[in-house]
Amino acid sequence: MAEAIARDYEKDCQWFEERSDELKTKYAGSAIAIVNGKVIHADTNYIRFLEFLRNKNIDPSEICIEVFPDEDAAYIL
Repeated sequence: MAEAIARDYEKDCQWFEERSDELKTKYAGSAIAIVNGKVIHADTNYIRFLEFLRNKNIDPSEICIEVFPDEDAAYIL
C-alpha cells in the first residue's frame, strides 16, 4: 500500500485546515492520519494508531497527522 500512496504533506495539511472544525467534532479524542485528502485511519489509542501505520509501511513523518485530545487531557510542557 505504501508505494501506492502519493504523499503530499502540504496539500493534506491544507485539506485538514479547511475542515478542522468538522474533523474535530467527528474524531474527538482521536489521532487521524490524512493521505491524499482523506482520513485513512483514526484511533483513540495512539499505540494502535502507530501500529496501523507501521503495518501499512507508512512513515508517520511523511504524512499529515492530527490529534484531537479529550477535553480533560493533561499536557506536560
